[in-house]
Amino acid sequence: MPHFRFTLQRVLEVAGLRADLAQQELARAQRTLELRRQELAVARERVEQIGRLLARRRQGKLSIEEILGYERFLERLQGFREQVEALVVQAEEQVEEARLRAVELMQRRKSLDGLRERQLEHHLAEVRRAEQKELDEMASRRMG
Repeated sequence: MPHFRFTLQRVLEVAGLRADLAQQELARAQRTLELRRQELAVARERVEQIGRLLARRRQGKLSIEEILGYERFLERLQGFREQVEALVVQAEEQVEEARLRAVELMQRRKSLDGLRERQLEHHLAEVRRAEQKELDEMASRRMG
């Protein structure tokens, strides 16, 4: 009896490669999200620092130009923080898309693995039947 050969072996290999690539893409998206979250934390902290500094400076003697300068700077920082917040949302969406894709491709690989196992079991059952048939024929020749 010929050796076992999974008829969809190439498809299984490609599915495995795609699943691996999807896992790598998910990891990359998660790293990007983490970096964006760190950037956001820094931006928020900087806005708070400048806000506190401006509040302290207002208690002292500041000219209108200095106050306006601090306020413009604070507005720019807040705009930057909002941009980073948007990047975090975008990165979260990319992580979710990558996660769904990875799950889908891993399920496909798993179903192909299951099909391969069923084909292997069927092949082994056929081998056992052929061996048993051969043993039965040898026994009947001895008896007869």
